[in-house]
Amino acid sequence: MKHSFTTLAMLGAAGAIFLSCSDKPETTAYEAATTPASAAEPTTWDNVKTYTRQRSAEFRDFVDRQVDDLDRKMESLAERTGDEADELKAELALQRDALADKLEALGDATEETWDDARDAVVEQYYKLRDAIQRAFDNP
Repeated sequence: MKHSFTTLAMLGAAGAIFLSCSDKPETTAYEAATTPASAAEPTTWDNVKTYTRQRSAEFRDFVDRQVDDLDRKMESLAERTGDEADELKAELALQRDALADKLEALGDATEETWDDARDAVVEQYYKLRDAIQRAFDNP
């Protein structure tokens, strides 16, 4: 009985050591730049993209936080130089301006136009996010 307790204790310790030494993939530059300050964000795009006009303030707060993250990512790309980098920055600026326009239209949305305005914001957010992802993937 004494041996089985010792064996169990040794196996438990070995398991804890093994789990603490697991190989985690390295964080990419994009992941490092895109990890939100609050990684425990309970609200997701899947949740908010169905919000009705009655929850417009919550939607806007969420979008503003997400856009702030994208703005920080865009700033980290500002150090790039050269013709390709200038074209990239111009494309991202156009995408960001388009998102600002969609957000402005969202503020003017009525009950009848809310769903379309909300969906336009979500779609433009994804376009900008994907353009930033491509920029990080192709340094």
